[in-house]
Amino acid sequence: MPKTANKRLAYALGFTIAQERKRRGWSATELARRLEVSRSCVSSWEIALSSPTWGNMVNMMTVMRLTPSAFMRLVEHEVLRLKDADAAKSAPASRNPKG
Repeated sequence: MPKTANKRLAYALGFTIAQERKRRGWSATELARRLEVSRSCVSSWEIALSSPTWGNMVNMMTVMRLTPSAFMRLVEHEVLRLKDADAAKSAPASRNPKG
């Protein structure tokens, strides 16, 4: 699980792109075709190896029919989920003494 804010954002962005693509029933190849980018480009975004340019983000929101605020709410939700998961992982285990 990512620990830094930048890693969380990259993972959240990639996860959101993948989820929204799948929700529409599109393959990575189909999204790439619609955005006029390579399939490997979409794949790299989804696994957080790279991030889309602002132009690609605008095109993506357009083809997915999402407003920037709606898309960013989805990303923010995932960032918070990752942050909570990181916090839970790093929290000391509570002790439940028997006796």
